[in-house]
Amino acid sequence: MRVFLVSVFLTPIVLFGQDDFMAYDDASLDKHFKAWDLVGFDMSQCFVEEIDRTLTSALKHDASLSYTWDSLQNHVSVQTSADGNFRSYSYDRRMGGNWHDYSVFIQMRMSDSSIQTLQVDTDRAAEFGTYEDAGIYEVHAIKIKDSTHYLTLAYGTHGSGEHHVTARVYGERNGKMVSKPLFAQEHLVVTAQRSYKFDMKYNATTKELSYNEMISQDDSPWNSPTGKRTIWKLEKDGFQPHH
Repeated sequence: MRVFLVSVFLTPIVLFGQDDFMAYDDASLDKHFKAWDLVGFDMSQCFVEEIDRTLTSALKHDASLSYTWDSLQNHVSVQTSADGNFRSYSYDRRMGGNWHDYSVFIQMRMSDSSIQTLQVDTDRAAEFGTYEDAGIYEVHAIKIKDSTHYLTLAYGTHGSGEHHVTARVYGERNGKMVSKPLFAQEHLVVTAQRSYKFDMKYNATTKELSYNEMISQDDSPWNSPTGKRTIWKLEKDGFQPHH
């Protein structure tokens, strides 16, 4: 009688969950930013393109909307709405001098629970005066016509001694995330000389968006403060000037 001994070698199978992929992307982006810190201005565009590609890929995972991004937040301003259904990612492209051109991504959970992601900055933001390249520093969930929308406040500068703040509202239309014209114009942009502060903020209790009033002066190429506050009140159909 012959006895055959069979040795079975079991190769461990490692199953990666969403958090594992997120941790990998977080570490990868962290390495890109740290490497960028070591090179000169001439290499900036190459790193911006690679970071944008990597971030675009990472944000395709649904888990990215709630992931903590422990390392990425050392390099990128990550702002999340109180309800957890909207998030922005902004970082300075370091184009040199006083020009601060931001890469800006936003995510929103849609009514069907899917998550959509959009890169909102454009290379021609300054030319068209749309200022999508401003870095988002606050996001707020707001109600308009009983539907949830998201207000973003952002800051940037295109050099020449001037800086600006913007306010935009995003919502859902026909299954897509879109910017909605819920101010008197498509979006709100305020500009002034960089020595003046805007102090733009949103009060969720009073439903008021306010900032230091800036007007054009005859003897200056820039807007300057009047000492008053400009207030926009959130009404049923959107923001309206409040007097």
